[in-house]
Amino acid sequence: MSDVLNTILSDCLVLSNEDASAFARAHQLSAYTESDGAGYRLERQVSQWVGGHFLCWEEHWLKESEQRAIRLISPEARWLSSSEAARLLCASRAQGQLESIGEGGWEDSKVA
Repeated sequence: MSDVLNTILSDCLVLSNEDASAFARAHQLSAYTESDGAGYRLERQVSQWVGGHFLCWEEHWLKESEQRAIRLISPEARWLSSSEAARLLCASRAQGQLESIGEGGWEDSKVA
């Protein structure tokens, strides 16, 4: 995990490598790189305060593998590994409130 993302998520819910892998499998998370060449479709963009830091990311559906990949937009722009994505989503859910831009525009959702 990058130093920036590690610092941000250090105060939030932290998963072991084994738990992050299990979460990634259960939620169909996959790593993606530009060199993969597989097509993807933007599902939604999420903006949220996590652990006192503003994060923005995109959730993409990978057409070929039928899995999801996460592209972090802020504080740094890059594709996340499946374990980084799992940690980010778990920390996001632990915060409870998020805003996303879906096909229908802004949505507010409360995660229980």
